[in-house]
Amino acid sequence: MALGRANPGRPRDNSVRSNSAAGGKGGYGVAGVLSRRALLAGGFGVTALVAMPDLARTAGAAASTSAASTAPGHFFLYGVTGPEAVRAAGVHAVSTPASRSARASAPVPLATDLAATPVASPDQKWLALATVSATSNSSESPPSGADPEPVITVTIVAKASAALAQQAVVSLRGVPADSSVLVTPVFSPDASVVSLVMGISVPRGSRQVRADPSAGGSATAWTPEWRTQHALAYFDRRTGAVAGPFYLDDEPSLALSTAVATAADLFVWTTEDPRAAARAKSHPAPPPLPWVSVFPLGAGKPRLRVPSPAPWPGGEPAGALASGDAARFVNARTLQVAAAKDGEITLVTVAPLAAGRAKPSLATMTPRPDGTLFLAKPAIGRAVILDPAREFAVRNDISFAAPARPFGGLGSKAVLSPTGDRLYVLGGAKSGGLAVYDVATGTLAGAYGDGREYSGVYLLPGGTLLAVSQESPRLAYFSLDLSPLGTADTSLFISAVY
Repeated sequence: MALGRANPGRPRDNSVRSNSAAGGKGGYGVAGVLSRRALLAGGFGVTALVAMPDLARTAGAAASTSAASTAPGHFFLYGVTGPEAVRAAGVHAVSTPASRSARASAPVPLATDLAATPVASPDQKWLALATVSATSNSSESPPSGADPEPVITVTIVAKASAALAQQAVVSLRGVPADSSVLVTPVFSPDASVVSLVMGISVPRGSRQVRADPSAGGSATAWTPEWRTQHALAYFDRRTGAVAGPFYLDDEPSLALSTAVATAADLFVWTTEDPRAAARAKSHPAPPPLPWVSVFPLGAGKPRLRVPSPAPWPGGEPAGALASGDAARFVNARTLQVAAAKDGEITLVTVAPLAAGRAKPSLATMTPRPDGTLFLAKPAIGRAVILDPAREFAVRNDISFAAPARPFGGLGSKAVLSPTGDRLYVLGGAKSGGLAVYDVATGTLAGAYGDGREYSGVYLLPGGTLLAVSQESPRLAYFSLDLSPLGTADTSLFISAVY
């Protein structure tokens, strides 16, 4: 099947534009009827991104723990607002000499109505934010009654200063305004190119479904039928140019995908919609396999496309390797490595993480600057460092007490120190707090328990640790020796920290 050609039903005049966002306001995107704020107005809240001050930098508390403490002190919270507006209290210093004089600037709400989870660049210097809005189907003054169309706005934020650096806009010509657009930004390793992988679901008629609203009664309701295809666009940050959108010839597909960018290629995993392959009940079709397509950066046609083993893509950890290949970590135990040369898939079982559990296990994978991979599986209390250059040999294997909340909530439950010699994890189910292990020996090097159970732990640019709780105060700062530095609170229900 040929991919990457323009859909015959869409005009080839796919206009794009880019502009600098320096000096712009905090509202991203074009106002329109497709904003997520409008969609969520009757629900719990809206998505939001908030820039937070790093206590260690303002207090000078971490100066002795890491050279990174001289870095600008911003980090970012992403989540959903409560019924009230986004708010964040000031930092409250604990009674220790290191932080008694701590004063931090007020948190700053940066964006709302985001269409996708923010994505950090591999060097952790930039964030990419995506919004979906609607505009008329003309870049000029629209004629009366012109049909609106979805518009994707990608905004690049400098993490060091929390300033808007660049912005680019992609118009999806010929796509109905009531379509659902799922956007995944993907940075190249040097952050010079941001690829946009878009799952475009268009309503194609409707069908009746039977519901059972109460015991003993039934009713029918109409629900839309959706057909999904994917599209690509590329924002070259060096020139400000945008290429695309390129509509892939993969309809009908599932909207979820997985994408990884290397220095030369964009790897995209997609799956055929299983309903398209359905047969009679007596001869059911097997579940479709995912496909991985490899696109040269900036191209709309893949140079190769091959089937990939299950599971279907959608949220699993993935990353670029120094070799130019791409890997995704599936089922919390296996690496699927796609070769850039021919797309051949190599399966690598990570033996220390292969232990199964009755419940699904959350796992993370982080490519490191030295080319190694850091993988953690908190549910079984295990973390490893793999060396892809040595056939994915296990360089380090650390066992730790499984935390009380290993499954849900925040994804980061184990992080490495800047030098890679210490592993910081959530405390065990019985103790709570935090713990630190020596990576070389795998032995416990320290612990802090205050009776609280945290749901995530992060290493901040200023050289401190941030522990996140589900109860107020939600944020707690620690030095790298696990000394408490201070707390902060926010009404945001946090789902990620950058």
